[in-house]
Parts: sequence; structure tokens; C-alpha cells
Amino acid sequence: GGVAPQVIEQTVEAAFRQVCGDVFRYSEDETVPEGVDVEALKDPDLALPEGLSIYTRHAYLLFSDLCNLINGDPLEWIKMESVNISLCLSILQESIDSQFFTHSPEMRKLLSTKLCPAVHRAVRSSDNMNTVKNLFKLIVSVLEQHFSALLADSEILLNLILKAVEDTSNQDGPDFGKNYLALESLRSIMLYKNGELARNIALSLDLQRGTDTHVLKSAISTSLIVLKSIKIDPSRVPANPMSPSFPSFGVLPVDLGSPGSLVSTSLGICFATLEALKAGVNGDEGGQMKAMLFDLFECCWEDVVLTLSPFLTIHLFSPRDIDYVLESFASLFEIANMSDSRAREELLRILSRAATRKLDALKASKGSNSYDFLARRSASLYHCLIKCTDLSLGKLGKSWRFVFAALEPLDHVLYVKDSSYEPAMYEHLAKLLGDFESIFRSMKVATADQKIEICTALIAQSRTQVANKSSITPVHGSCRIFGVVRVDELLQQWLDIDKRLPNGLWELVSGHLVSLVNDCPEVHVRTLALKTLGKLIEEYLSVESPETSQEKVISPLSDLLNNNYTNTYYDFFCTVYNIIHNRGERIFEDIAWIRLLDILKMTLATEKPKFVEIGFKTVQLISRDFLFAFSCGAMLGWIQLVGAFASQRKDLNNALTAVGMLWTTGDYLVKMESADGEKPESYSEEVRDLWMNLFLEMRKLGLDERPEVRNGAIRTLSGCLSAHGARFQRMDWMTCIECSIMPLLSAVILEDHSATEKRPSEDAKPPSKEDILVHHSRDTPEKQWDETKVLTLSGLSRIFKAHLSHMFELDKFEVTWSLAIDCSKHMLVSSARELYSCGVQSLLDLLFGVAAVAPTSPESQEKKDRLWSLMMDCIINLTEMDGNDESSRPQSKALGSLVEGLAACRSSCPASFSNGDSLKIVEIFVNIAKTGYKVYLTRRSESLHLVALSALESIDFGDDEVTWKALIASLLGLAAVEDSAERDSSLQEKSISVLKSIYVKQPLPPNVKMMVLPDTLKNLQPVMMNRPAKISLTSFEKEPLWGSAVVVFDAAVRDACGLGAELHLDAPIFAVFHDIARSFLYQNKIMVSGSPMFPAPGCKKPECDAERFDVLLIKLTHLMLVNCKGCPNETMKALIEVLTQGAESPSCRCELARWSQEALFALADDAFLAETPSDDKEAVSQLAYDAVLSLSESLMKKFIEDCLLTGRRPLPIVRRAEMAFVMKKLMDLRATRTASQVPYAHLKTLYPVVLEESRVKDRVVAGLASDLMALLAKLGRDAVNIRPNSDAASGP
Repeated sequence: GGVAPQVIEQTVEAAFRQVCGDVFRYSEDETVPEGVDVEALKDPDLALPEGLSIYTRHAYLLFSDLCNLINGDPLEWIKMESVNISLCLSILQESIDSQFFTHSPEMRKLLSTKLCPAVHRAVRSSDNMNTVKNLFKLIVSVLEQHFSALLADSEILLNLILKAVEDTSNQDGPDFGKNYLALESLRSIMLYKNGELARNIALSLDLQRGTDTHVLKSAISTSLIVLKSIKIDPSRVPANPMSPSFPSFGVLPVDLGSPGSLVSTSLGICFATLEALKAGVNGDEGGQMKAMLFDLFECCWEDVVLTLSPFLTIHLFSPRDIDYVLESFASLFEIANMSDSRAREELLRILSRAATRKLDALKASKGSNSYDFLARRSASLYHCLIKCTDLSLGKLGKSWRFVFAALEPLDHVLYVKDSSYEPAMYEHLAKLLGDFESIFRSMKVATADQKIEICTALIAQSRTQVANKSSITPVHGSCRIFGVVRVDELLQQWLDIDKRLPNGLWELVSGHLVSLVNDCPEVHVRTLALKTLGKLIEEYLSVESPETSQEKVISPLSDLLNNNYTNTYYDFFCTVYNIIHNRGERIFEDIAWIRLLDILKMTLATEKPKFVEIGFKTVQLISRDFLFAFSCGAMLGWIQLVGAFASQRKDLNNALTAVGMLWTTGDYLVKMESADGEKPESYSEEVRDLWMNLFLEMRKLGLDERPEVRNGAIRTLSGCLSAHGARFQRMDWMTCIECSIMPLLSAVILEDHSATEKRPSEDAKPPSKEDILVHHSRDTPEKQWDETKVLTLSGLSRIFKAHLSHMFELDKFEVTWSLAIDCSKHMLVSSARELYSCGVQSLLDLLFGVAAVAPTSPESQEKKDRLWSLMMDCIINLTEMDGNDESSRPQSKALGSLVEGLAACRSSCPASFSNGDSLKIVEIFVNIAKTGYKVYLTRRSESLHLVALSALESIDFGDDEVTWKALIASLLGLAAVEDSAERDSSLQEKSISVLKSIYVKQPLPPNVKMMVLPDTLKNLQPVMMNRPAKISLTSFEKEPLWGSAVVVFDAAVRDACGLGAELHLDAPIFAVFHDIARSFLYQNKIMVSGSPMFPAPGCKKPECDAERFDVLLIKLTHLMLVNCKGCPNETMKALIEVLTQGAESPSCRCELARWSQEALFALADDAFLAETPSDDKEAVSQLAYDAVLSLSESLMKKFIEDCLLTGRRPLPIVRRAEMAFVMKKLMDLRATRTASQVPYAHLKTLYPVVLEESRVKDRVVAGLASDLMALLAKLGRDAVNIRPNSDAASGP
């Protein structure tokens, strides 16, 4: 009908396929439709198994005839001459996939009896590729669906496939098509259900005992044969069959049998087989599976990798192709990682090299159209590498070097981001950052050996990177060394977790970093290595219980001192500073601190100011915050280091600060000694050695050429000893004296420094033309050394004074004491004021110190006496002014200060001075006064004699009678020096003043008062007699010398009278007193000028008027008469005569008259006798009474006469006051001499005069007289027994 034959053929084949399919489909249903005659459907001529249903019978016959068609046998049921073999195979393929074989054992027998032989024969005989393809697909289906039921046939079929591969591979011209189909069949079998069929083959055939079957091994072996026999271009190999997701027999017809297809499929067989076994490792037969997997892997991996490697670097057709290749590599690596074979290392090497090359290719292709594609491929490669690395972190061993070789450029891309790559590269690779970092985070659980392997590989990579200078080009001012940075991070991570590092790891890492710092020519690399080393040391020191000693942690810093590049030293010293600043509190090993201190000392050896500055900054940090971490071993190095900084001449301020640190160090040594806790027996000796070294440093600095430094060192030494000397033991003081005090005293005080020239500090700037030169007298070497001497001697003498009680019992201390005295003496005789002032003070400090010592034994008392003797001998030698030559004679001011200090010492420490010492002091001071007075007469600017006498005045000699007597005698001798207008009287005045002070203020011993009294009176008389004849009544500017003598005279007599001793006839005082008193008061005709009137009421009498001294003697005479006992009548009369003469004094001496009159009336009164009546008192009272009567009568008559002479003009007020005073006294007087007398008997005698007195024109006097008359009238006429005569009545 015009239809094409091909269409008809296709239609017929489709119909036949439909009918066959229905037959096989209905065979699964046992139900027969209604109305169907089953018996009619049976063919009695065909032999069929019993029990088959009608539909199954048809399927049985159909399947049997189809197998006959394949095998070329006649057909039994199908009435056809021929059928297309491909159609037949296709229908069989579909039937195999149906389920009716599983329900009918008879049908399964057909597979073994009909299908398998037919297929076996057909495969061997057929040359049609399409037929062969369908045959192999049929075989694969049979094996997939019925392997367990047809185990023997399955083995035959498998061997058939393997044989097909081997036969075609061994031909000279291999049948690539049939070879490919056989290989694809094997691949499909191995891939079925994720390798389930391959595992069943292994368990049912290969792993059965007693069999020689090795299907899986043969499959891989045949695949390897194909791989080895084909030489292909990798760019022509389709990669899809290498992916498990590629369908079976999925290669296009054009590629069928091509070399590329063979290679790809062969690789797929290897991967599928290995993956199938790997999936069964964790099953019930896992051990056998694993052994078989490792065996197969060892056979094939090298060839597989050799074939697969080129795919990593060629440009595949699809971006996904590289993913298939990388998945294959990851699969191989996973197995290699399980087997722990050398394949792992090779795989990593290949992946690492491919990743690195691809990254390099990106640089070269910058700007090309394929850049994004290449970037994706590079990211995929690194992803695979990171995945493989992550799988085998604990097993890489030496393979780490390949991994790090590839990761290093990736790290550079991710973190440095230089301009070598386009943004697309960073976009793709940035996605790997998380996985990239996860590798290093996973290393935290590495074992000790693994840590060493990792660090070894990183160090090797860093060496490679440093050697390749292009990879360390600084970006943004710094470079990144992958190995160095990662080692830093890993070590910090491990220390944080494990608190320790494996043995040898620290030495490995630190040694590498040190070698980079010391030898690398790139400054950025050295900086990075140094910074990393510092951070690692800080981190290591921060752990609580490091396994490695801190000395090993610190020791790399010492190795850096051998650096070949001096410009790295400053960063190195800064690193040391940072380590101490951040982790100083964690450093507790002495040897670690010693290493650090040695490094700091090297900052001085460099002789560069900025090195010295950072070194000293570190020293200050240690002094402020970390001295507590030092024990004895490190403290010694610290003392030497501070001393070295104090001695350096680069920076004066730093040197002075270092000197102060020595004091801080001394404070800490005290804390070390007093710290709680058990200490070894040698601890005290170690601390003493530290003190010795500290003293040695201070002594050395005390002799420095720079005055600021040496003065600061001496202040530090003095302050340290003052603060802590009380805690020193005997041996500590011995160390201090021998190492520091004696050498300093000798070198500074006794040596000649006059030749010393001032050397400018090294950091001093040279003067410029604009500078103004200003001379300063202090800025001379001599003056600067004088200041040093003062500081040295004053400071050390204070130390002696404060701590002599601890020192003086030391052996040979007398030598030190003598040296201190000699130094003080040497300074004291200097002509410079500050020097001799210091010498005086130093000598006095020593004196006070030895005086304050309290001996505890006879031996110590004997030693104190020797020290005291040395001191007194020195003082005596200095004060012997006449015996010293000019060069050894102290200045007057120095001697005066010494005298004052000696007196103060005698007053404050009297127990230390013996009577002989006190007597010697008096002799010394008196001699100084005499000699000083002579000097004063020639040089009025010096008044040493006054200083000496003032010093004597301040001393209280207590009960030392001998010294008191000697002192008073000496003073009296000085006071007796003749005065004249041509000579100065200051010596006499001061001597009298001292005597006055002694008698008035000092409590003299009683015996002294009596014994020295005659000499006192005798020596004072000449001075008193110097009173001028004409004096003014007004006050003196100062007390006259003779007046002072009167005061002393008065005090001496009063002291004697106050003793209560009996004044006998032979008492010396009566032999001289009345003569002295009469001579002083009346020998010269004293003329007193001025207004002779009493002061107005309420006004104070001047303290130093002329008559005050007269009154003193009148009062003293009165006192003598009151206290006399057994006094001769002649003496009494003489004393009464002194008072009487005074009472009759003219009006110009009214005070003398009044006090004399007062004394006479007091002695004449009955009250005088009533206190302690005695014959002597009665005699005195009678003499006074007679004198009063005579005096009163004389004065009243004189007053009456003068009133008559003056007429109406009144008498002077003084005369009128005097008269009123006498009359009042007469009225108050009670003088009863005998029992027959009345109390006012004296008025009886004076009645006539009183009567006349009452008639004078002066109303006051007349009134007083009238009062007296009234008193007499009241007593009665009998009491008076007189009458007024006519003469008296008629008087004026």
C-alpha cells in the first residue's frame, strides 16, 4: 500500500514486543478469565513441567523459543522463521527484569538451561557491536536479578565477561568496542545498588574457602591491563564513566570502543569495585571485606593514579568533569587512608602539586576569558585537597609537607590578598576559608608525635617560602610566612589545651625562629619571626605547670644575641620588654630570670642610646612590678645589672634612677629575710652575699666621676642603712663595713681629689656659639667633691650614731671607729665652712652614738670605754689650740660648734661621762675661753670665748662636787681679769653671767655652796668695787658688770644661808661680808642723778635701775642678821651699822634708805623674836631697836628743822614721803623689851619729838604725828608719865 518496508518492519517489531510483553506480564497472574477454555489452550505435543498455569506455560514456551533464537536452535512454540536478534535480546532483557522468575522455580531453570548457555555462545560468536552490547546488558541484568539463585551460572557469566576483556586486550589490534562493552558490563555490575552485587560476588565467590575464584580482583586486573595497553590523549577522555551516577552503557555510539571510553570505563570499574568493598567494611563480614579491599587497592592504585593524574591539570569539556575526577581522588584517598599505605602520600603529593600549579596558572591567565573557569577549577582542587587532608589528619606523617606546600599559596590568597589575582579568584577561594581553617582547628587533638610532624612540615615550608623571596614580598608594610604564622597558632592552641608541649617540639620551633631572626636577610621576615617567638614565649610562660623548664623557654632569646643584623636588636629588646611586661609574674625560675637579666645587660654593650633606653625601661618595669619573683640566684644578677645601668654614661637621668633602684633592692632584701615559710640553712648566707654585692655596687658608684651619680649612691647607701640597719645581724654589719663603709670613707674623705677634672657626660651637647657661658662657683671639681665628702661623712656618721649598739661588738671595730674619727677630724680642720661643719656634726654624731651604747657585759663595757677614750682624745687634741699647728687647727666656728655639741652630749648623756671627763670638759672649755678671748681682742669677728662659756653654762654636773668647784673657781678666775677702757670686758661679763646662772638656776651640791663661798665673795669684791661714783637713777641698757657681780654675790650668800648651817664666829663669811657690803655701799660717795621719787601707783619699777643692787645688799644684810647664830656682837653691830648708815642715806638714794629703814624696823619688832627666840636674836633686835630710836629721832628733828627753814615752801616729796614712812613704821612697831615695858615704849622716848612733829605745816606728817599722840593718849597718862612742858607747848 505504498508503506515503506522499514516502517512495516518497525511496526511488526513493536507489535511483537507488545505481545511478548503481555505474555510475560500475564504469567504473573494465576487467575483465568471466565469463558476461557484452559484445556483448549494446552498443546499436547509440547513437553512442559507439571503445575504450570496456563499463562505461565505460554511465558515458559515463549522464553524458551527466544533463547533458541539466540542459540540458533529451532523454535518449538513460536511459528516464525526468524526474528531480529537484537529484538529478541531486548525482549529477553525486559523479561528478566519482570517478577515471574521469582515466583516460578520452573522458569528459573530456563535461565540456567536455556538462557545462560545461549548467551555464552552468542557472546563468543557474535561480532555485531549492537548485538554484543545487548548480550552484555542481558548478562548484567541476569546477574543483577538472579545472582544468588544462579550462583554457578553467574560465575560462568562473570568469567565470560572477564575473558572477553582479556581476549580483546591481548590482540595486536584490540577490539575497542567489544572491550569497552565488557568493561562497561563489569562497571555496571560493580555499581549495582551501590556495590551490593559486587559485595555478594565477593562473599559468594571470591571469599569462599576452597575456591580459586577471584572475580573482583580479575575485574580490576583486566581494567588495569586495558589502562596499560592504551596510549591516549587525556584531553580526549570522557570523564563521565568515572562518576558513580553515570548510567550503565551510557556512552554515545560515536564513542563506543574509543580509547577514551576504555580508559574512562576501566577507571570506573576500579572505583566502583573499591567503593563497593569499602561500603561493606562496616558490615557483618567487615574484616574480610576490608582485607580484600586493601589487597585490591594495593594492586591498582598506582596505575589508577598514574592514569587519573593528568585529568587534574587538563582543560576538561565541562566544569563538572573536574568534580568527577576529584571525587575519584577523594574516594581513592579515603581507601588509602584506611589502608595506611604509601598511596596516601602519593595522592596528596599529586593533589597538592595540581592545586599549586593551577593557582600559578591563574596568575598567568589574569585578564583572560577563561579566568573564571580556571578559578572554579582551582577552588575545586583545593576543596578536594582539604577534604582529603581532613580525612587523614592523624596519619599524614611526612605527607604534611605536600599539604602545606599547597596550602601556603592558598593562605597567601586568603589573607594577604595582593594584586596578583582578580576578584573572581577571591570570590571562589573565599568559600574554602571555613574548611581551610577547620584543618588547623582539628589539629588540637593531635598526638605528641603528630604535633612534631606537623610543625616539622610547617617549618620546612617556611624555609621554602623564605627561600622563594617572591612569596614573602611585604604587603601593607608586613609579610605573612605561612609556616611561621601557623606554627604560632598551633602552639598557642596546644598550650591552651594540654598546658605543655611534646619533648623536642619547643626546641624545634624556637630554633627555626631563631635561625630566621639571625640569618634571614629580609627585615620583614626577621620582624615576623621575632614577634612570633615573643608571643610563643609569653604563651608558654602563661601555662600553670609547663613540662619544659622556663629556662628552656627563655633560652632562645639568648641565642638571638648572635644576630647578624644589628637593625633587629631594637625589636629584640622590645620583645624582651613585652615578655616581661605581659608574663613577668609567671616567671619563677631563677635561671630564666638570669638569662633575661644577661640580655638586658647587653643593651649597654651596644652603646646605642635607644638600646640603652629600652633596656632601662625594662629594668624599671622589673623594679616596679617583679622583684617579688626573684630569689637569691636571680637577685645577684639583678644587683649587678642595676649597678651597670647606674654606671653607664649614656643617660644621666637613667643612671640616677638606677641608683635609686639599689635602695628599692635593699628594701626587697629585707622582705626576703622576713618572709614566712621554711628556709634552708644556707638562705641567710645567700642573702648576706646579696647585701655584700649591693654594698659593693654602692661603693663603686660612690666613687663615680659624675658628682650626681656618686652623691646619689652615697645617699642611697645612707638611707638604706638607716632604714634597715636595725634588722642587720652581726655578720651583715661586718659585710657592710668591710665592703662599703671603710673603703668609701678612705677613698672619699682621706684621698686627694684636687687633681680630678670634670669630665662631661657622653650625652652632653657641645656648647654652641649662641650659648651663654655662666660661671658658677659650685661647678668646680673641688666643690663637687666637697659636697660628696659632706654627704659621705654625714650619712655614715648618722649610721654610726643610730646603729653603734649593733656595730661596736664586731671584731676589729676599733679600726673602723678610728677611721671614722680620723675622717671627721680631717673634715673638721678644713677651711671650707661646709666641710668643717660636717666634720663637727660627724664627730658629735659619733660622740652621741657611743654615749648611747648600753653595754651588756664587762667585755662590752671595756670596748665602749676604749671607743670613748679614742673619741675624747680626738676632741682634746682638737681643742688644744695652742698646741696645734695652723694646718691642724680647727676654725673658730668649727671649734665653737664642737664645744656646743660636747656640752649638749654631756647634758643629754651624763651617765657616759665620768667625773674625770667632766673635769676635763671644764678645763677644755676654760682654756678655749681664755685663748678665744685673746683671739677676739685681735679679731673682733670671732667670739669663741663666749661660745665656750655658754656651753659651760648649759651643763649640769649634778653631784660632781669636784667639777663644780673647779668650774666656779675657773669662772671666778676669768671674772677677776682687770678691766680697763682699753680692753674688752666680754670675758668678765660672760664669766659673771655664767656664775649668775649657776647660782640662780643650777642646783649646786650643799658642800659646794659652802666651800666656794669665801672664794666667791673674795673674787667678786673687786668687780663690785668697779661701780662708778656717779650713776644715773634711770635704767641701764644692760646690766653692768658690777651689778651682775652683786647679783652673783647675793645668790651665793643666800644659798649659803639657805642651808640652815650655823654661822659661827670663825665662819669665813663674817670676816668679809660686812666689809664688802660697807665698801660697796658707802666707800665711794655715790652720787645718783635723776628724779628721786617713788614710782606712781600701778607702774612697774625698772628692773635695772641703779639702786636695785644697793637694795640687794641691804636685803642680804637683813638676811644675814636674821639667820645668824653665835655671831659675835662686834659683827652684829657692824651689820646693824650697815643698815643704819643706809637708813640715813640722802634723798638721792631713797631706795637704799627705805629698804634699810624697813630692815631695821623688822629686826626691832617683837615679831622677829617670836618666830625662833634666841639670845643672838635678842641681841640683834636690841641693837636694831636702839638704831630705830636714834634714826627716828634724828630724822624727825631734821625734818622739823628743814620745815622751819623753808618757811611756807613745802619740802621735797621724797623728804615728806620718807617722814611719813618712818612715822607709820613707828606706829606699827611693837617693841617690848622687858616685862615691865608697854608695847609702845618707843613712843615714850620719842614723845617730845613727835609732839613737835605734830605742829609742822605739812598736813600729812602733822596728821601722822597727831595719830601717834592720840595713840599715846589712849594708852593713858600713866603709860606715858610725862606732861608737855611749856617750851614744847609753845613750839612752832
